[in-house]
Amino acid sequence: MFKIVSLIVLLGIAGCGAETVGTAAIVAKQKQQEIEEGQKLKESVLQQIDAAQALEQQRLKDAESH
Repeated sequence: MFKIVSLIVLLGIAGCGAETVGTAAIVAKQKQQEIEEGQKLKESVLQQIDAAQALEQQRLKDAESH
């Protein structure tokens, strides 16, 4: 009887550990996706800034030539 109770307790504890590991893996995957999306957003913003700077430089050149 003691062996059966011990086995049930052991399996319960092991199950909790597996759930924790699984949850941690899911959270890590979500964080990785957030990081990748943030990097894409950063690149997009930098491209928009570069385009705005190029446009402003062109406007200055046009203004100086008139």
